[in-house]
Amino acid sequence: KMTDSSLCIGIDLGTTNSCVSYYRNGNVEILENKEGGRTTPSYVLFSDKNPVIVGKYAKKMADMKPEHEIKRLMGREFDDPNIQNNFKYLPFQVENLNDKPLVVVETGSKIHKNTPTQLSTYILKKIKKDVEEKLGENVNKAVITVPAYFSVTQREATLEAAVNAGFTVLKLLNEPTSAALYYYFKNKKNDDDEGYSLVYDLGGGTFDVAILKRTKNDIDIISVDGDSHLGGNDFDNLIAEYVCKILSETHECDQKFNRRLKRRLKNKCEEAKESLSTAEEIEICLEAMFHKGDEPVDIPLTRKQFEQMASDLFKWTIEIVDKCLENSKLSKNDIKEIILSGGSTRIPKIQEMISQFFGGKKLNKFNNPDECVAQGAAIQAALLSTHPEQFIDQIKITDVVPLSLGIEVLGDFMDFVIRRNTPIPISQCKIYNNPYHAGTSLSFKIFEGERADVKKNYFLGNLEIDNLTPTPPRQCKVIVTMIIDQNGILTVKAKEQLSNNTKDLKVIYSRGHRSDREINSAISDARENEAEDAKFLQFAKGKQVFLDYCYSVLFNLNQKQLTKKYKSVYERCEEIISTVKKNGNVEILENKEGGRTTPSFLFFSGKNPIIVGKYAKKMADMKPEHGVYEIKRLMGRDFYDPNVQNNLKYLPYELKNIGGKPLVVVKTKEQVIENTPVQLSAYILKKIKSDAEDKLGETITKAVITVPAYFNVSQREATLEAASKAGFTVLKLLNESTASALYYCYRNKTREESYSLVYDLGGGTFDVAILKRSKENIDIIGVDGDSHLGGNDFDNLIVDYVCKVLSDVYKCNKNFNRRMARRLKNKCEDAKKILSSAEETEIALEALFHHEGDVIEIPLTRIQFEKMADHLFKRTIEIVDRCLANTSLSKSDITEIILSGGSTRIPKIQEMITYYFNGKKLNKFINPDECVAQGAALQAALLSKHSEQSICQIKITDVVPLSLGIEVLGGFMDFIIKKNTSIPTNRVSSFFNVAHAQTSVLFKIYEGERTDVKKNYFLGSLLINNLTPAPPGKCEIIITMTIDQNGILIVNAKEKLNDNTKDLKVVYTRGHRSDKEINFALSDARQHVLEDEEFLKFAKKKKNLMDYCYRALYNLEEQHLRKNHKTIYTRCEQILNLVESFSFENKEKIDILSQEITSLCAPLQKLYQKVYWTQLSRS
Repeated sequence: KMTDSSLCIGIDLGTTNSCVSYYRNGNVEILENKEGGRTTPSYVLFSDKNPVIVGKYAKKMADMKPEHEIKRLMGREFDDPNIQNNFKYLPFQVENLNDKPLVVVETGSKIHKNTPTQLSTYILKKIKKDVEEKLGENVNKAVITVPAYFSVTQREATLEAAVNAGFTVLKLLNEPTSAALYYYFKNKKNDDDEGYSLVYDLGGGTFDVAILKRTKNDIDIISVDGDSHLGGNDFDNLIAEYVCKILSETHECDQKFNRRLKRRLKNKCEEAKESLSTAEEIEICLEAMFHKGDEPVDIPLTRKQFEQMASDLFKWTIEIVDKCLENSKLSKNDIKEIILSGGSTRIPKIQEMISQFFGGKKLNKFNNPDECVAQGAAIQAALLSTHPEQFIDQIKITDVVPLSLGIEVLGDFMDFVIRRNTPIPISQCKIYNNPYHAGTSLSFKIFEGERADVKKNYFLGNLEIDNLTPTPPRQCKVIVTMIIDQNGILTVKAKEQLSNNTKDLKVIYSRGHRSDREINSAISDARENEAEDAKFLQFAKGKQVFLDYCYSVLFNLNQKQLTKKYKSVYERCEEIISTVKKNGNVEILENKEGGRTTPSFLFFSGKNPIIVGKYAKKMADMKPEHGVYEIKRLMGRDFYDPNVQNNLKYLPYELKNIGGKPLVVVKTKEQVIENTPVQLSAYILKKIKSDAEDKLGETITKAVITVPAYFNVSQREATLEAASKAGFTVLKLLNESTASALYYCYRNKTREESYSLVYDLGGGTFDVAILKRSKENIDIIGVDGDSHLGGNDFDNLIVDYVCKVLSDVYKCNKNFNRRMARRLKNKCEDAKKILSSAEETEIALEALFHHEGDVIEIPLTRIQFEKMADHLFKRTIEIVDRCLANTSLSKSDITEIILSGGSTRIPKIQEMITYYFNGKKLNKFINPDECVAQGAALQAALLSKHSEQSICQIKITDVVPLSLGIEVLGGFMDFIIKKNTSIPTNRVSSFFNVAHAQTSVLFKIYEGERTDVKKNYFLGSLLINNLTPAPPGKCEIIITMTIDQNGILIVNAKEKLNDNTKDLKVVYTRGHRSDKEINFALSDARQHVLEDEEFLKFAKKKKNLMDYCYRALYNLEEQHLRKNHKTIYTRCEQILNLVESFSFENKEKIDILSQEITSLCAPLQKLYQKVYWTQLSRS
């Protein structure tokens, strides 16, 4: 009778073979089975006479009566595509039992039905028995390995099988981690030799990759990936298919093999695969039973043939390796060691591909690929063992919670349950209450991270417990327990205290599920925002108390039947709860037709009202002369604008010149309909407004609308007018490229300071914006673009090409009518889109396009299209280059290139952008068709006062970067709006006429910080005329400077004595001035403070002297003294002409001239004592 032992073993439960190892007194040994083998085939055989047979002899007998490959069925659903696909290769029958696979084996008189778990139990029982006989003691404890990408159900099925076999599982260890553990144990390098290793583990049925970091004696798993249905058996199946094909084509054998033949064929194919690892060519010898002939058949197979047929699977393993590297934020060069594990890594082509992928790096074949996983499991078992002979200190695996785990509670804050750096395994629990009366369910959202605001942490899953006991608010208590076990499973359990009602959520929480970079970013983000989190927590707890209060009020009103009496209180509490609990998502509002985008098409007919959107586009294909589109290209433009004129030949509707502006004319049978582009845009916006209101069930009047960055003032004002006609109050006109970046930055929550470039190429416009991200702030530092360049221009190029082919080849030179032009445009647009995924397409044209009766097909290749559009593609790159130059940034300064707009799907455009930025990867994270609207939604939320639209994750700093002012008499800057003033803003200043009976004043507007206007940036001039004639200083002109939220600077001049006004409007969007220009202006002003003070003194003296002269001239004229004092009059005129051109260098002359003219006029002032002489004296 054997004694119980605390000895722990390691088991590699493989698809094809299983292996057992143990550590004792410093050595790792493989435990041979009863038959003397170092591995045990994972085979099970059933018969009438014998008990269940497992292992070597089961495999031999299975050639006659086969059953195997159980691991691939473990924990899977019957309808799993991997299982369904594998049926044709399995030599046993699989039935559906409650959506789970059941293995059915028919023997002579019995039908044996077993689950995959039960079959795995037979294998583990055989392993346990053999080990105990070998060691002479009972062994109950084990570490069992599983593929890294085994799901929760697959891991639990493995645990169940082990328990049924009599094992206590200390840990489920990922197979690649196990292989690396053994390698590190045997390869005892210097403690200072730290680095990253990659384990490539390709076994009989599964494939795993793991990247590990070795730091002294510790091993940290930083990334895992794999495919739990990819391995050597799949290569065997490919050879089996090849053999069947040869038998069918050459030996006329189309019969379906019975299970026995199928098993024997599979064995021969497996042997062939293994032979090809050493031989260049082999022959698969098949007996007569496989075909119709009497003699055996030899089917040749070369290594090259095998490599070709398995090429896709080999490449798939390399793609998984590449993905694992990318997820860990490491490069190929960071990997010091490549460790091979699993028997299939013996295939020469696989070794060649791995070595080639890593730039010729030597592969580590130190481990026995069939045994190293079991040996690593033995080391892990020793680390967990209490047996005195299994003490081990050479190596250890640090296993702690990398980031805190918690639950979102009422108030939207994180209630931390398990704190980071807690040792694993761990179990913690907390109690939560129902917030409202008779609530029958509670939802617990699980997050991982360190921030108080759950939305700034990583979401793991949602656990909902229902059928709760109805109770008053906060009386139903639910105990939530979080458990992270040694097997890589996070279990969250919710249990109602009043009953035994429970619910579980299980998540794979194996090491490496979160990269080093993600962990470090989360920790540093929390450290940097401790103060912000403290404020948020205070707010969130207040919100929680507030909601609790409202729920209690509702309960009390219900309980005491007071809901009718205090209906308004009840309804208000419900409204407040609904408002406060909103979740902060950005959602696309579908239109009435169910579409996520609304085509900007209008259709006019005499019978129906105006149709907008999807059906307008469809009807315009049939009657294009009634359809209108591309309105945005006409907004705010003149009729004779070259862009408008160039577009006329492609438009199926008529444009009319009304007062220099385009008017769209649509002729139906019943009437002629004329609309301005503004009116047509208003129709589209009305449709959008109506659909949004239907969707939300409330009236919508406020909106943020996007425009191309390079829309000018008239185009922006036309957009505002259209919105107003549609019933919208526009909170802001937002540049499209800024909107894209805003949404990207909102979704990509990084705290790192960086520059991003948005390349926004839509259907009709092109924009570039460069943005600076610093924590939650976004600063737009550069914009550029072309408001008449987009996908429609590419369509027009294809239209021109088709017309040329029709003319040159088919001699068709007629002008198309509008219907034909529209249909041709549609076909060319479709061709363009197809060429984004295909190398070549054909444009099929019906007979009405040419003189023949048949349909003709005009071929168009992607290369042809790229060639014809090359100048437009290059134009976009030139604009990108110019935008970079204007911001004084280099290509290397740009960390993210964000694509926006449907035309960015064109492969050549992506290729050119990548090439321009020296191979930098493009960011395709956001949907280019929707991201602009989503960014506008965020901007709307930032400006909204609606309680459900509160947003704090991101903000746009919108201030005046440099001061704005006006040049006044004397040549100095009168500052009106100072730098760093918040936008929107409005400032007022008064100015006066300097000369008598002055009828006009020219105001020059500058931007900058210097007192000398000539050292600032000139923005524009505003001339106001028809002023009321008045003495000097008596005609007051009020200047109002306004910078609105729509990127327009308005300078308004209004004469106080009457309603005479004049406006100047300048586009003042963010990024109109580069960082370099702004910084230069600021530093230039700081460096010349003293110089500016001196200049200001000079300029004011100059102004006073000129004022004095103007008033002296007026007094002499007014008192009819001009002839009597002609010398003084003439001298005043001379001084004015002279002083006007004076610069700072002439400052000494100002004092001399002032003294001279004062001495001439002073006697006259004393003599006449008139009012203006008095004012002159004060000057």
